[in-house]
Amino acid sequence: MAMPSAQTVADRWANAAGAAQQRFTEGVQTTSKDPTALAAAQQGALLANFNSAVSSGLWARRLQAVGKAGWQSKTLAKAANYSTGIAAAKGDYLNAIGPVLNAIDSIVASLPPRGSLSENLNRANQLATGLYNWKRSR
Repeated sequence: MAMPSAQTVADRWANAAGAAQQRFTEGVQTTSKDPTALAAAQQGALLANFNSAVSSGLWARRLQAVGKAGWQSKTLAKAANYSTGIAAAKGDYLNAIGPVLNAIDSIVASLPPRGSLSENLNRANQLATGLYNWKRSR
């Protein structure tokens, strides 16, 4: 049997995307494993492999092989995915931003009044410190 051409293989791969998406969805819905726990358990391997890729130059070579123009063309070709992802994550964003806004409101209420440049810089520092402490306490 003759090896199919790269074009044929690429066409078959692209044409199978619809069925592959359905199989992917089914796999996500039916898995008994927790991929987040499995990923967290591999953080040592993640760091080792990333550090190896950077120190060996592989990471930089792969980025340079794509370049700015390649990144732009691939990113723009998938730009419609941006709004799809935003729409899918709206609830998560709502759950995340609510506590942030509450923290800002609470911190701002405790700040001294606006005043001179020095006083305003102090206010800004207090706000930044308050947000930093709030984030670390979560």
